Amino acid sequence: MVAPQVMAAHRAAISRPMIVGIGSDIVDVERIRKSWHNHAERFLNRVFSPAEQTYCLAHKDPAERMAGRWAAKEALLKAMGSGLIGKMHLYEIEITNNNLGAPLITLTGAVQEYVQQLGIDLSIWCTISHAAGVATSTVILEQKAGSHP
Repeated sequence: MVAPQVMAAHRAAISRPMIVGIGSDIVDVERIRKSWHNHAERFLNRVFSPAEQTYCLAHKDPAERMAGRWAAKEALLKAMGSGLIGKMHLYEIEITNNNLGAPLITLTGAVQEYVQQLGIDLSIWCTISHAAGVATSTVILEQKAGSHP
């Protein structure tokens, strides 16, 4: 028999948010610039949502913004522990910004379906940085309080 104190501690633990995945990625901006220049619209449409394309192309150095978003997408996939599987596409992971400029990740299509199949209500935390010709991102997946399969 499990002691009441242990059960109470277990219930308290699952009622609090819990980290369920962490991913990080670093990308050479020049590599993304070459892919963009060599494959133009095909590259943009395979990787970025229309909103991401608009955002990136509006900046002085679009490749730097593209690299940051690429890194965030890869970091998310690492945090999920899956990579791109089945019918998932990178453009189904959309990186936008809130009114203060912080990155927000929205999932659509097969990526969203995969996460829903996990049966966990997730908060997704993301940071993106650019410096010295590279872009980096870290993503944390947090199971919302009281959410468990």
